[in-house]
Amino acid sequence: MSIKKVSINTNINVILIPSKEEILTDEIYDMWYNDNQLEEIKKEAICEIKIFSIMKNISFEQAIKDIYSVK
Repeated sequence: MSIKKVSINTNINVILIPSKEEILTDEIYDMWYNDNQLEEIKKEAICEIKIFSIMKNISFEQAIKDIYSVK
């Protein structure tokens, strides 16, 4: 019969959680796109889809499927 030993880990890991005030700085807004940037990205994507559909002579909807479908 073997004897089992139990030990307690005395190390403590601490994770600091930032406060709301610390999070809401100008730096946080640099992490995400703003509305104007999102609108520009959307316009560029639509333009690329239209060009692709014209080049391939397919519908806009088919171009979306061809470009964004997982293969």
